[in-house]
Amino acid sequence: MELKLTDLVTNETINLERERTYVLGRHRDNSIPIPSIKSRGNLSAAQRELAMTVSNYHAELDIRGESVKIRDRKSSNGTYLVKDGKQEEERVTADWCEVQPGTIIKLGHDYGLSLNQ
Repeated sequence: MELKLTDLVTNETINLERERTYVLGRHRDNSIPIPSIKSRGNLSAAQRELAMTVSNYHAELDIRGESVKIRDRKSSNGTYLVKDGKQEEERVTADWCEVQPGTIIKLGHDYGLSLNQ
C-alpha cells in the first residue's frame, strides 16, 4: 500500500517510500522540509506564524514494511499525535511511537500533517 503525508497547512501531498527514515522540520536540508520549499513564498502571515513553531530538525518518521513510527528530536514545541479523529493529543517523545494511517501529526503549535494510505 502507498503511504502519503499531507501538509494540512499548504495542502501539499508527499508520497512516502518504504524502508526509509525521513527527517521533518523547518530546515531546507530535511528530507521533508516543513513547509515545503516551493510553498514558503506563498504562505499567509498566519501560516508563517504556525511554521515558526516547527523546529529546524523537529521529528523523524521511519517506515519499515507496514510499520510507521515517529519520534521527536528534542523539538522546542513538541510533536503530538491525534488518532481516530479524537480531540486528545498524545505527546511523542524521543522513543519511537507507532503511527497508524489516518493519524494527524502535529508539529509545534498545531502545524498539522496527515498520514494516509
